[in-house]
Amino acid sequence: MIRRRRVCVACNFRFTTFERVQLRELTVIKRNGRRVPFDRDKLVRSLQISLRKRPVDPERVEKMVLRHRARARERRRSGDFVRGDR
Repeated sequence: MIRRRRVCVACNFRFTTFERVQLRELTVIKRNGRRVPFDRDKLVRSLQISLRKRPVDPERVEKMVLRHRARARERRRSGDFVRGDR
């Protein structure tokens, strides 16, 4: 996680952004064969929707996402992750 200070060019307001470093772009292969870039935020949103009525800590959701990405990186295919593979 990188913390960066920025300044708005329109109003000179200073603000902080937090950015993640992406070492290698992961690709998701959909069931129809289409390839799309891995979207971490989409995965987090989906997990939050599916777990919204259950007592699950946000930290646990974050660990699930990190574990999922780690598994995807370990795949033999060069960065490709097929939806539904285990």
